[in-house]
Amino acid sequence: MSNISSMTGYANAKVQTDMGLLSIDMRSVNSRFLDLSFRASEEIRFLEPKFREIISGKIARGKMECRLNLVDSGLSADTALNEEALNKLMALQTQVLKTDPSATALRVADILNYPGIVAAPVPDPEVFAKQVLTGFEECLEVFNESRQREGAALAQVLLNTARRLKISLIRFVRRFL
Repeated sequence: MSNISSMTGYANAKVQTDMGLLSIDMRSVNSRFLDLSFRASEEIRFLEPKFREIISGKIARGKMECRLNLVDSGLSADTALNEEALNKLMALQTQVLKTDPSATALRVADILNYPGIVAAPVPDPEVFAKQVLTGFEECLEVFNESRQREGAALAQVLLNTARRLKISLIRFVRRFL
């Protein structure tokens, strides 16, 4: 039997990248042509042409939606405090509190969220792109496997229906012979 793939399918994957955890969801439904749509975090949008190229090389038909969501953990092994910026912020806070004793002191969360206090390394864009594309291709492989499983199940249903029709047809013809 030939390898039949359904146009419908689903897959998801999680990929750890240098910029955070990437969640990838792919789903498709029947469509006469290949119709691709993407919803991606801003940091990944530059890869959309490459995503289209990868999918077009492996899928011919279906309305396919890809969602790529990057969640930045904000912390990595190389994350550090910018002590100079922290000292300046604390000095400013001291001045404000002297001027207005009723002012509320900064909380730790406020300090850590203040721009320039936490120094995180800037990831290499080429390494990041490779991590994203590798995860995308792995998810697409799982997606295609789900389409092949569904296609095999559909093929079996069609074969069983054809067998029943054949048996019914033979019985019908024998009645008249």
